[in-house]
Amino acid sequence: WCWQQGSRLRYHPLDKDIIVFNDVDSNHYCTRMINLKNKKETKICRALYDFSSDGTWGLSLNFSRLQRKRPGYGYDYLEDSTIGQNTPEDDGIFFVDVINNKSELKYSIKELAAIGGVNSDFECYVNHISIAPEDNKYIFFLIYTKKGSKDWKTILFLDDGDLKILESEDRVSHYSWINNNLLMVTCHRDDGSEYYCMYNLVENTKVIIGVNGLDTDGHPSRYLNQYITDTYPLENSQQKMYLFELNSKKVKIIARLYHDYRMRGEMRCDLHPVVELNGKFVSVDTTYHKRK
Repeated sequence: WCWQQGSRLRYHPLDKDIIVFNDVDSNHYCTRMINLKNKKETKICRALYDFSSDGTWGLSLNFSRLQRKRPGYGYDYLEDSTIGQNTPEDDGIFFVDVINNKSELKYSIKELAAIGGVNSDFECYVNHISIAPEDNKYIFFLIYTKKGSKDWKTILFLDDGDLKILESEDRVSHYSWINNNLLMVTCHRDDGSEYYCMYNLVENTKVIIGVNGLDTDGHPSRYLNQYITDTYPLENSQQKMYLFELNSKKVKIIARLYHDYRMRGEMRCDLHPVVELNGKFVSVDTTYHKRK
């Protein structure tokens, strides 16, 4: 429930009496929809990674392969049937018809690797699927790495009816939909430096955000005309939360939270800050607790 991305627990986009979450059903992962009032349950054939805002369709991937390659992000209840396959033909991005409870393979990993020009020596997997606010497009990573290596690279794909590559030179880490056509993204260069940028999907442009202090990876999101983001544990095991505007000269530190130094790798806890709807509070995930 509370791992890096957990069970993908959420409210149904059209009915707040229904919760939606991923689970296991005998020999496969599934999505369950539970009505909290009448306890009625609906089961979907695949575990959803993201869900359309009208509740009619979603996107899925192989959560066992994801967990094997990126521990903490997928599920390990079922064995990964694609072990030994660098670019499987029957695995990748799955389109799920929620109304008719059916799924089909939209893009195979083999197809994505070929489009991205990835050598067959690399093992590839998919992560971070995200549907646009108006449901007419979505983005995702293809991540590839060589066996035994800790180095990895990403290709950021956009599917808006035509599959295209948004970024393949720098390694993309996190992103947030600013609106249906703008993406805020964090990137890593080969020299180790990091930066925030904005992609305009209509004009097909990429602009680096020149705010002083946005030089370390984080999880950005928008609230009105401002943006909030965080950092990984820095000096003294502190995670910081930043508030900034695109035309500002510097970020504003709004919080510092201690992160238990013993929680690393798969067992870490990122802040993932989100501004609540009334704009008065920010919710975070944290290992911090105040002693009485």
